[in-house]
Amino acid sequence: MILPTKHENLESNVLVIGADILFHLRKDNLAIEELYQKIRLEKSLNLDAYYDILTFLWMIRAIKIHKGIIIKQNDVS
Repeated sequence: MILPTKHENLESNVLVIGADILFHLRKDNLAIEELYQKIRLEKSLNLDAYYDILTFLWMIRAIKIHKGIIIKQNDVS
């Protein structure tokens, strides 16, 4: 579920982890695997959820993926 409820753990919410991913991409573009390793250390995140979050970020045009490198779009804060 995208919108958090009062019964949900916010640490595993798509929007929260998506914001963490965008925070990591602020400094530098990262490879898909490299970003997953960084996020996995901070959050308990499985690979399926990670790809779902990347898909969500791609759909809202927050990121683009080119040759295995994730690039944060410049017009996203």
